[in-house]
Amino acid sequence: MDAETCAALTAGAITRAGDSLQSEPVTARIPCRAVLLDAGGVIVLPDRHLLAGALARAGIDIDPAAVPRAHYLAVRTLDRALGYTAERATDPTNACATTPATARATTPATARATDRNTTLAATRADYPRALLPQLGIVRGRMAEALEVWERIADRGRFGQVLWREPTPGATTTIDALRRAGIAVLIVTNSDGHAAENLAACGFAGIPTVDSTLVGFAKPDARIFHAALARAGATAAETVHVGDTLANDVAGACAAGITPIHFDPRRACRAREHFHVRSLPGICRHVRSSAPRSARAGRASSMASQTE
Repeated sequence: MDAETCAALTAGAITRAGDSLQSEPVTARIPCRAVLLDAGGVIVLPDRHLLAGALARAGIDIDPAAVPRAHYLAVRTLDRALGYTAERATDPTNACATTPATARATTPATARATDRNTTLAATRADYPRALLPQLGIVRGRMAEALEVWERIADRGRFGQVLWREPTPGATTTIDALRRAGIAVLIVTNSDGHAAENLAACGFAGIPTVDSTLVGFAKPDARIFHAALARAGATAAETVHVGDTLANDVAGACAAGITPIHFDPRRACRAREHFHVRSLPGICRHVRSSAPRSARAGRASSMASQTE
């Protein structure tokens, strides 16, 4: 990444109000040809005003400003329900821990992570059940709130994209990585419409690997293999940024990819993987490994890809 852009983004990540990164040392940057990004929770969140408005019409009031915080608390709840805690993440025998790329594909924990696909797919339906209580919705109103969520989460039924609120710094970080000649792809467990939904909220033209379209969902390593093939990069020169331990950190490790845990609340204390509290913080961990003469062409090629 060019020094000026990276320095500016890194400074913004460190000095942003509420972002206490001062105590975290800047690590040696990872030589990188591709950055894979999760979608929900990393580059987009549920639109706080759309959700609050829909619930209000059902007689349920929430604070729109609470939606981002509620999302990350819900993700943490789901990780814990699947047994993924900071303690498990520090266990060197499981897929969340850092092991050599050549060994990760054969560890027992890698197999366990892959075998959990059915369970993890079920948790996607459980997401609103984890989210809505974090917004202060009491049990007696939960059935009504879930009906509202199911309606607005279906774009075909509702006519709008619910997951359309960009996270802070998403666009500028993606642009900076591409200018540096680093390929940026989105890897998401979705319903086959991720690319068009993301395009509708400002992320058009970013290559998107959708679990429904490739036939494998995170944490299955094969969805990451599909992303690597599309990026033209190896696992050793790729990082994946995601907000879940169960899908993103474990899945990336299963594929031999370096995980970066997007953890705005700094809830994960595991030392075996990297963390960022804001997307510009990615700059603290990566640098382009492409030859300088090849970067401009690579950035132009990746930016021109469409779904």
